[in-house]
Amino acid sequence: MVGGGLAGLSAGWKLARAGHEVVVLERKNALGGRAGSALDEATGEPVDTGQHVFLGCYRTTMKWFSDLGTARMIRFQNRLEVPYRREGGARVTFRAAPLPRPFHLLGGLATLPGLGWREKAGLWRLGGAFFGGESLDGLTVAAWLDRARAPRAARELVLEPLALAALNEAPEVASALPFAVTMRELLRAGNRGCAIGLATAGLGDAYAPAAGTFIELAGGKVLPGSWARELLVGGSPRARGVRLADGKELEGDAVVAAVPPWDLVPLIAGVPALARLASAAGSFSPSPIVTAHLWRDPATGPAPFTGLPGARFDWLFNRTAIVGKGKLAAEHLCLVKSGARALLGLKPDALVALAEETLERHLPEARGGQTIHSRVIWETKATVSLTPGTAALRPAAVTTVPGFVLAGDWVRTGLPATIESAVRGGFAAARAVVSSFQ
Repeated sequence: MVGGGLAGLSAGWKLARAGHEVVVLERKNALGGRAGSALDEATGEPVDTGQHVFLGCYRTTMKWFSDLGTARMIRFQNRLEVPYRREGGARVTFRAAPLPRPFHLLGGLATLPGLGWREKAGLWRLGGAFFGGESLDGLTVAAWLDRARAPRAARELVLEPLALAALNEAPEVASALPFAVTMRELLRAGNRGCAIGLATAGLGDAYAPAAGTFIELAGGKVLPGSWARELLVGGSPRARGVRLADGKELEGDAVVAAVPPWDLVPLIAGVPALARLASAAGSFSPSPIVTAHLWRDPATGPAPFTGLPGARFDWLFNRTAIVGKGKLAAEHLCLVKSGARALLGLKPDALVALAEETLERHLPEARGGQTIHSRVIWETKATVSLTPGTAALRPAAVTTVPGFVLAGDWVRTGLPATIESAVRGGFAAARAVVSSFQ
């Protein structure tokens, strides 16, 4: 198992459960990958690689967490409710309506301020457009919303923020296809399926220790700080193992690469039978996320999460409300920017200042407060950028080399590169490995 994030650990767990001996290689010194956690020494609080959210329709993920015994660590709303704060502090809240699917979302959109009766009537046409048969991978989200004549208020407060959060890419850049897939899932899911869930501890703590322990108790090995440099292929050709960064060879009956495409390319560069896969993987580029953590005094008590329309940061999370207090007598707030290319190159102090400015512009009650501790976390390669035309490039789990299988949020799971996509990809890889032995 090359990679110890969500995809690698879910694949390894499923294979170990099926009785196979699993070895997990993770380049970092701790499991979790791009959905891992670390402890902030100054506060004793868990700090995630990036602030992630769950949805009630993440059924595969939540079933896995239930099997791991950690599902209780994810706390869900009863029904989708998203508060927003505009610049100056004005409050707007989007609530899903207490109606059967798909009217729960469309009815909620109809209650947004600023919609005339023509726009409200147009929401039903918009809902139908998400299920249309046209190919959407040639359009950006913004172009498709223009074509669908989505009302401005619905775009500003719900549709474009959702696209940015789900795809980690600006609506003017992201493909409309994975966004339409997301909307179909939510429209079909009903109120409980649309509810947002947050990890009440570090996200990595909600799965990595339990999955790693299970694999080891089943006779496998978990090796943080180890990395596969090269896929080894026998004469058939068939995958026979990997060469590690220190030159040692680790042999096995199958190899699962649970890594993003930019890490896959060097792993398979020397295998002619995988040249097309390497070319496709090399076509993907990453999209960054930056999170600015601010420990502020005095506390202002915002909601667990708040949208910030029009701001330099997209979302504000109140980690004190979600996780609880740390050692500092301060409120832990974090501001998140998805698709954060415009902020690349800014030094931590500048990002902290920008986060403070954003906070005080949208929460006037925070003005006059003091940041007593801060931390900036960049994930420069947080997700793949699913731009128009990339759908056809996403590979299946099974490759042209027997015994070599792919897992990850970027493979062809039918979903954008989300937590649920990573876990589905891991399970699909495990099934492919089991099938290869039959």
